[in-house]
Amino acid sequence: MKDKILILAFCIVSISCSNRTYFTEETENPVFKPNTVFKSNEDMSSPKFEHFIAKYQLDTIFHGETDEFKRILLLRHWIKSVIAIND
Repeated sequence: MKDKILILAFCIVSISCSNRTYFTEETENPVFKPNTVFKSNEDMSSPKFEHFIAKYQLDTIFHGETDEFKRILLLRHWIKSVIAIND
């Protein structure tokens, strides 16, 4: 009985897939522009970052949170509260 059902299912699948016609559509995509502004990582031990961290008290944003996603949400909330963003 299982063999008959399996053969029937295989036949139905093979018949339904054999008569399909596919078309490709040409689109005008924008030209790829590589990132040339940020070519490397910033040195976080630089004195300008120490001033930035002290000025905005960035070490207090996360309040000892260890979950990476929650840290991202806390940073997002902090940015929205400090910087006026008009959507």
